[in-house]
Amino acid sequence: MKAEIYGGYMPAEVQVPSSKSIAHRYLIMAALAKGTSVLYDLPQGEDVSATAECLRALGAEIITEDNKTRVRGITGRCRDAELSCQASGSTLRFLIPAASVLSAKTVFHGTERLLERPLSVYEKIFKERGLQFEKEKETLTVGGGLSAGVYEIDGSISSQFISGLLFALPLCDGDSLIRISGVPVSLPYIRMTVEMLKKAGIVINENADGLEIPRNQEYHAFEAQCEADWSQAAFFAVFGALTDGITLSGLHPASLQGDRAVIPILQKMGADIQYMHDRITVRREKLQAIEADMQDIPDLAPVLFALATQAEGTTVFRHTGRLVHKESDRVHVMRNELAKLGAEVLIEEDQVRVKGPCILKDHAETDGQGDHRIVMALAVLAAGCRKHMTIHGAEAVNKSYPGFFADLQKTGTKVVLSEES
Repeated sequence: MKAEIYGGYMPAEVQVPSSKSIAHRYLIMAALAKGTSVLYDLPQGEDVSATAECLRALGAEIITEDNKTRVRGITGRCRDAELSCQASGSTLRFLIPAASVLSAKTVFHGTERLLERPLSVYEKIFKERGLQFEKEKETLTVGGGLSAGVYEIDGSISSQFISGLLFALPLCDGDSLIRISGVPVSLPYIRMTVEMLKKAGIVINENADGLEIPRNQEYHAFEAQCEADWSQAAFFAVFGALTDGITLSGLHPASLQGDRAVIPILQKMGADIQYMHDRITVRREKLQAIEADMQDIPDLAPVLFALATQAEGTTVFRHTGRLVHKESDRVHVMRNELAKLGAEVLIEEDQVRVKGPCILKDHAETDGQGDHRIVMALAVLAAGCRKHMTIHGAEAVNKSYPGFFADLQKTGTKVVLSEES
């Protein structure tokens, strides 16, 4: 599908959709709990649906009516299981340890790109413990039961490996310890997992040695509201910084989500930010180049790269190396797509420099390269700068934000969606 973006503007308020990161975690916790949990306002999107379907395959019962989802927890172990993760990295990485505890053998299916993304942390763990870990082009087979113990984890690749272990190890019959080596990335997401686990009665102790996980814990059923998604809010916050303003509603200003860092970054760049209860209004002011660290907030990189094309000076983004392993190689894809608009993006070893301000070319043809965050970043840049842009592969937004283009049209932007010829 392609999207024709005809940039325009009118004052608007956008209700931010629920958090994908939080939804994955709540679903897994509820599936591991005894009894029935109730979750409110789970987001739509292919990634969250993939997690729900995988949990059903492991034995959970998940029923959604209106905004309420009831999850009856898994009882007992499966002999074996086949799980389809589609293109969801969170689903795969979160469920590998849990599936090892719950199932004798599990075959994970996913897109070729998903299975290309790093899994070396788990591969090392499984092979050191004599467990099956066989990766092919579009499948991963794991077998044998994950056991308690001391886990030395390289934290420089992804926080999702640590969160995955935190879901599974409390179920083991011995105490465990996770020691994190290297420079850990996306630390807010690990803290979010630890805090959310408390909701289901799971205790994780943080100390100088690492994360201590007591043995033989039980997940308890719980009730929870899925809060708004700061990662998705970032796209419309950037739109606001490019225009006469937009109001975003439903956001929790004290959220544990790391991507709420988008607001101080926009403030530092010069955008005008106004808070009122659960609403945030973002308006354009003179944008200035800054230095920004992407180590804990990699999902913000594409839309911030786009915004930096309109800032005065050269914006430097540090710790961008691992962006090459996302749904696309986000560093090189964004450089190539922004170059089609006339922007200059320089890639160095572990950083990206974006020169601005750039007068964008009109009527550009771009491609999202199968990456939802690339598509949305390009769309808000075109809309905010009031340009006409064609984005190929626009269906990628269904991965996380199926209502994105409908929300974008609330801003006065015209969007025409059509099948590729």
